[in-house]
Amino acid sequence: MLEFFATLHWGAVLQIIVIDILLGGDNAVVIALACHNLPDRQRTRGIVFGTLGAIVLRVLLIAFAVVLLDIPFLKFVGGMLLLWIGVKLM
Repeated sequence: MLEFFATLHWGAVLQIIVIDILLGGDNAVVIALACHNLPDRQRTRGIVFGTLGAIVLRVLLIAFAVVLLDIPFLKFVGGMLLLWIGVKLM
């Protein structure tokens, strides 16, 4: 387990965390819209459980993204795929 943390690319992990925080504001909007018409007690529970679920999913998906960063040439393949999509859109 300690070897996993020793081999991490901490710069990439920091980039993922910063991007995730910047783009995470939409979770609050979706949770608020979903809980908007609920009674007070259910609204509070919905906000708490929705926030906890968003945090747990965020942590799991960040861990998955960090594991994906160790795959050789994955960024290159992803870049080529984005280039192909861009050309098809034009």
